[in-house]
Amino acid sequence: MKKFSRVFNFEFNSIIRHNSYLIATLVITVLVFALSFMPRFMPSIFNNANAGANKNATVDINALTFKNTCIYSSNKDIDVEYLKTIMGLESKDVLTSEADVKKAVENGEYNIGFVVENPTKFNSYIKNKEFMDDHSERFTRALEKYNYDKSLINNGVDPGIIEKNSKAKIDFTEKVLNKDRSHSFVFSLVLVILFDLMILFYGSVMSNNISREKKDKTIEVLLSSAKPSVFVFGKLLSSAVLGIIQYFIFIIAGIVGIFFNKNYYPEGIWTFFTNTLSLKFLLTILLFVVFGFVLYLILFQILGLAVKRAEEVNFLIVPIFLVLVGLFFVIINSLGKDSDILIKILSFVPFSSATLMPVRFLLNDVKLLEIGISFGLMLVVIVLLLIKAIKMYRKSAMENID
Repeated sequence: MKKFSRVFNFEFNSIIRHNSYLIATLVITVLVFALSFMPRFMPSIFNNANAGANKNATVDINALTFKNTCIYSSNKDIDVEYLKTIMGLESKDVLTSEADVKKAVENGEYNIGFVVENPTKFNSYIKNKEFMDDHSERFTRALEKYNYDKSLINNGVDPGIIEKNSKAKIDFTEKVLNKDRSHSFVFSLVLVILFDLMILFYGSVMSNNISREKKDKTIEVLLSSAKPSVFVFGKLLSSAVLGIIQYFIFIIAGIVGIFFNKNYYPEGIWTFFTNTLSLKFLLTILLFVVFGFVLYLILFQILGLAVKRAEEVNFLIVPIFLVLVGLFFVIINSLGKDSDILIKILSFVPFSSATLMPVRFLLNDVKLLEIGISFGLMLVVIVLLLIKAIKMYRKSAMENID
């Protein structure tokens, strides 16, 4: 037990003392926390533009206001003045030609300009198109509003009366009887991305350290003071403990960030946390994430022992990286599909079940027997890989003695 503690403490301290570990933990924690603020600054992501201000406010169809925008139409059938009113523009924002619109945008007088050819067609000029820019989509809605109002007017109906009667507040209560997949989607992606990052970071560190120890002959000294099995478990558990601690720090940072910005998230997000994240799910995710992480760490140990030169490790990591990327796209393609046979099969494969089984549980109904079979298969593979790793350490020790 003392030898195991010595190996565990040595590996634990050697990782935690690295600046890369502390920097990575700090940077990713801050990044996850910062990403939770996205709905506050980019409300269109959640289609919740008015969140945080007044969740009970009715959506005003006239609130299609545009800033730093100019318009022009050569079509005499277009009532530019009425369109200008819908968009919340001033008279100076109505230009006299398409060339003027283009020039004004180029010179920075306006961010965007619209040229209306007819009630169902327009061109736009944008100086710099930003990420998540929705000007053209909003102008499409403004034109739809224009066409709707004009149709009413042409038929002798006052649009103001229709609009007034359509603004009655409608209250509703939504009760999700089974799975809330609308919020599970984002949670699943975060779960998978963080897990893959942990595997690649700790796996590469472990395999590179082992290959370097072989090259420097330090593995002879280490194996002379402890059995191969002690060495395997010491390295494995030290990395696993650090990785799991780091993983849940990231998860907690995200949850805390969501709490601080709860008024900017859809109201159903808290129903998701309270109803979906049950004790059964938390135990499932804990088992599969922890043991899946251990599974990959053993695999990276074997890779580090298999190579003769430290430089070869990076080439062997590439296939694992491609597998993880492939699984990520499988998850994206299969989210919410009860009948997707591929994700069901892969949720029983030990190297993919670490993420796919929790994701399946989150999105669909999974029987306890299925969870048990999948976890049992993972344990079998872990034991087989452990036996292989111990044999390879023993072989490496014998080769060095010879």
